[in-house]
Amino acid sequence: MPYYNDGTNEYITSNTPLWFNVIDSSGATTYCRVFNGTWSNWMECGGEFSISENGEIYIEYYSIDNLGHNGTLKNNTFYVDNDPPGMLYTVNPSSPNGENGWYRCNVSIDLIANDDNESGLAELKYKINNGEWKEYNGSIALTKDGIYTIQFYAKDNVENNVSDSITIKIDRAPPSSQCNLEGTYLNGKYTTNVTFTISSYDSTSGVSAIHYKVDGSWLTTSSATAHGMVTSDGSHTIEYYAVDKAGNVESHHVISFTIKKNKPPVASFEYTPSQPYDTDEITFDASSSYDEDGSIVNYTWDFGDGNIGYGKVVYHKYSKNDEYNVTLTVKDDKGATSSITKKIAVANKPPIAEFIYTPKKPKAGEKVKFDASLSLDDDGNIVNYTWQFEDGSVAYGKIVYKTYNKEGNYSVTLIVKDDDGATATRVGYVIVKKEMSIWLPLTIILVLVIIAIALVAIWKKRTKS
Repeated sequence: MPYYNDGTNEYITSNTPLWFNVIDSSGATTYCRVFNGTWSNWMECGGEFSISENGEIYIEYYSIDNLGHNGTLKNNTFYVDNDPPGMLYTVNPSSPNGENGWYRCNVSIDLIANDDNESGLAELKYKINNGEWKEYNGSIALTKDGIYTIQFYAKDNVENNVSDSITIKIDRAPPSSQCNLEGTYLNGKYTTNVTFTISSYDSTSGVSAIHYKVDGSWLTTSSATAHGMVTSDGSHTIEYYAVDKAGNVESHHVISFTIKKNKPPVASFEYTPSQPYDTDEITFDASSSYDEDGSIVNYTWDFGDGNIGYGKVVYHKYSKNDEYNVTLTVKDDKGATSSITKKIAVANKPPIAEFIYTPKKPKAGEKVKFDASLSLDDDGNIVNYTWQFEDGSVAYGKIVYKTYNKEGNYSVTLIVKDDDGATATRVGYVIVKKEMSIWLPLTIILVLVIIAIALVAIWKKRTKS
């Protein structure tokens, strides 16, 4: 219940309930009137009531019991205080001396509150951010960087109150920046293009801009990072600084470096044989590779079949015929690399067709055996033997038979095919002699025998005579 007695005056608000206590055994009715510059009419004042007027209020009242007896006229004076205290804050400096509403200095806040001619000031308190409420006893000093929300309130003795708040942003420290260089560094120089990254940081107001230049005009970025690349040989200087959102300016930084680029090596190679088969061990020779400003320290070969080799001269044999992309990568003594790729067609080595026949001097009507067992395939297997005879007949198989019915000189063609589809052909000739009759020799022998007998008979006859 809002009520305050300072020992002299009584203070209430319009929310303060008032009532009259009457003690009479027969019962009584109370009447009252209020003076606030003018008198109100007398009214029955039974039960609880309140006064809406503000200021000094004079109340007169009396009671009449049920027997008609009048009580003594009494009065009370109240001071109705419905107004909160007056409160005012001042900030020093009165306005931000930085950019974007930021202070770049210490800040103090003074509070003034009063409740003149009313119930009087009971409390004047403040709190910073989420801290506890404190009694105001003098200037509030803000001496550290950060964002502060200061709340304050004043309350009078009948609990009327007023509150207010203000946000103060303080950033007195400049941002911090650094520049990182990336590239190949050797013997005090960069041998490649140099990539630079300037990174700025400000934990309070944040980075507003980075200003930088590389051997020339100033550039500006509104980001907290700046990137660039220096590509030309020679001495270079990067100058940079950052500005935060409060307007604090960082000291200038300078970084110097020199670029002398390494010329990359030149990759080159030859291989022999130039038309290899899958049975060949191929020689790969990178002797034609070179490095103008240094030396090649590594030769790496990718043969295109999943195998890798190392060295200036290497040897490799492919397991099957195909086209392969062979890549040579060379690296110089400064780490630069160069590559070259050549497509190599590794051919299937065709089979060799060869055959013999027996008998060596066949006669007409005699069966001839043709045998291709001498045929071979170095990198696989022969899967087909086809025999083409001069009379148009065809036979298949490693061993076949053929009968010639007439004498003559006959061609025989053997075609063999391997498991990769390659073929080879061998043409041979068979001389077939005429078959001789068995009666001719017997006739000659018989004639000779008869002649011999005749000669013997003649000789015996001459001898007798």
